Amino acid sequence: MRYRISIVVCLVCILRLTPAIKILNAPIVTNVDEGLEIGSKLGEIKCINDTDDPDFRYKVTLLSVTPTTNCGGNGECFSIRSDNDDSKQPIYNIFHYPFANNRIQYSVVNEYKLEFQCQDQKLMNATGIADVRVVPNMAPQFVTKSGESVTKAAADLIVGTLVFTVSARDAENNELTYSQQNNFQEFNLDSRTGQIRVVEGFEAACTGTRKFSFQVTVKDDYHEFLTPITVDLNIDYPRQPTLIGANQEISVSERAPVGQYFHSFNVEDGTLSIDNGNPITPASIADKFTLQSDVLRIKEQFNFEEASSGNISFAVTNGVCRKLFYLLIKVIDENDKPNLLPKSQTGRVEEGFVTYDPQTFIDDEDILDTHTYKIVTALIGKDVVTDRFSINSLGVITSDADFDLDANQLNSQTVDFVIEVTDSGGLSDTAEVTLTITNANDNAPIISNTDIANNIMDCDPPMLIETIKASDADTGSNGQIIYTATSSGPLAVTASGNVYLRSAIAAGSSHTIVVFAEDLGSPPRESNIPATITISGIPCTTTTTTTVATTRAVNITINITSNVNNTNTGSGSNAGAGAGATATAAASTGFFDNPANLAWVILLAILGLLLLLLLLYLLWRFCFPRCCPGFCGSGGEGDGCCDCCRPKRFTAQPVRGQGDIHDFWQEHYQEQDYGSTFHRSAKPTPASHELGYLRHD
Repeated sequence: MRYRISIVVCLVCILRLTPAIKILNAPIVTNVDEGLEIGSKLGEIKCINDTDDPDFRYKVTLLSVTPTTNCGGNGECFSIRSDNDDSKQPIYNIFHYPFANNRIQYSVVNEYKLEFQCQDQKLMNATGIADVRVVPNMAPQFVTKSGESVTKAAADLIVGTLVFTVSARDAENNELTYSQQNNFQEFNLDSRTGQIRVVEGFEAACTGTRKFSFQVTVKDDYHEFLTPITVDLNIDYPRQPTLIGANQEISVSERAPVGQYFHSFNVEDGTLSIDNGNPITPASIADKFTLQSDVLRIKEQFNFEEASSGNISFAVTNGVCRKLFYLLIKVIDENDKPNLLPKSQTGRVEEGFVTYDPQTFIDDEDILDTHTYKIVTALIGKDVVTDRFSINSLGVITSDADFDLDANQLNSQTVDFVIEVTDSGGLSDTAEVTLTITNANDNAPIISNTDIANNIMDCDPPMLIETIKASDADTGSNGQIIYTATSSGPLAVTASGNVYLRSAIAAGSSHTIVVFAEDLGSPPRESNIPATITISGIPCTTTTTTTVATTRAVNITINITSNVNNTNTGSGSNAGAGAGATATAAASTGFFDNPANLAWVILLAILGLLLLLLLLYLLWRFCFPRCCPGFCGSGGEGDGCCDCCRPKRFTAQPVRGQGDIHDFWQEHYQEQDYGSTFHRSAKPTPASHELGYLRHD
């Protein structure tokens, strides 16, 4: 027991005599901010011994880190090292370094324990614990007060202009991020600086949103966005121009005269003009008016039928602002005068119940207007015949009764109309129509003797049996009649209506021919009821045969050779000459048997006798006085007509006046002398001239 106590006492003494190493500032407590991204020095570790050995040296070694969360698998985010290992005694500090971008988070680990060891040069050791407490990061704080505002002029808000700077501070000087909860396309918030700048300029804007409220929030890397604050931007826009009298509907009459103003404006803070960027609709109305200062004047009369309304855009500018306005124009429809066309025309219709469509055209700008026709006057020459005609709603002229020209023996008649058209508003216009009513072939010939029956002896020669008579109420060629029939045995008809027996017929036989009367109108008309001629043969009676044959032979010749005259009682034309020629050949007679031929012969004989008497008078008057002077009191002297055949003896007659020189023969025969002259008609004989005027032999 005594030995054990001795050993313990000895050990204690040994220990007390041996220098001991210890940690000077134990226990060590230090802080580390959460979220550090860079290395930081946390605290110093000092070791000492219990002696004042000047040669004392030591080093500090990190043994472990507890826990290691967000600090690497072995606590690599902490270390203990010296600032300068080359110094005599380095100073050891605790350092923190983010490990693999892992940041210390207070919410995960709020305290780390670092075990370390101090060892001197004598290999004496001392172990200690350093508590590293995680200091939570502070949230950023706004410097800008919520509700702050700024006012800017729109003209100053060009692209890039700084409108507002939202500022915040962070106790740890962490990087801050700004965000805008209500975004505006005209502005942009810089997330790093908190500056709000213009991205769409307002310098050309006259109006728009006058106040923008920006809701801005901020955060750091350790905190979510804070509750946003609001900052306001107020924009002052320039004063907008105003146009009083626009943006409304006005009315203008289509009868408003050119030059008249129909609307005026009151312009404030600007200049008024028509906006060319918005075309006037419809385009036709653009030429109807002009803008003079602030007044609209009529340049060309409005036309409701052309454009019943129009839309005009106006612009008022004051240098910066340009504001658009509109004006609706409603054109008041007025009653336009109709124009009846053509103004003058002519037409032709045939007599009868007259119907004539002049095909007039009414030019009326009032498209839906109704019109009424009226005959103002109708004249035939100077005679008013308005009551004899009517006109319907389509402008067709009709006669109220049969218009018959034949009754007055007229080929045509002209009626001069003045027709009038009136619209529903009482306005009217007139036109002239000259209508010629021409003679029409409106009557068929009528045969007066339609049923004829005769007995002919079998010894009768070719002769005239009957003359068909017909009448036609028409005039001119429409009233000229010819007769036609198909030859039937011994019977034939001429164009003038004469029915002839061409050859003898046998007793007891019967022959019939049907004759039609046809006029020369266009188209021709034929009698409705023809003439039927029937002859029956009977035995010959000698006593009557010669008389009848002689008498009728003359009648045959007259009717066949006579020309067809224009009469309304059965006359025709030369169209029937062929038939007549056949009959004449059958009943041949002498030239003078025709009274017409005999009359011509007598007329020519009388004319020849008159011409002979005229010739005798001329001979007596002009020839006898020269050839036979004194004959039958013809005057003059001489030996009578016997001297006309003998040579004449010329006896010069004394020439009155200035002697023989200036007489007729001297004037024409100046190269010859003559002895005497008795008469200017007697040629003188040559002789010597006593005055020597001419050559003297």
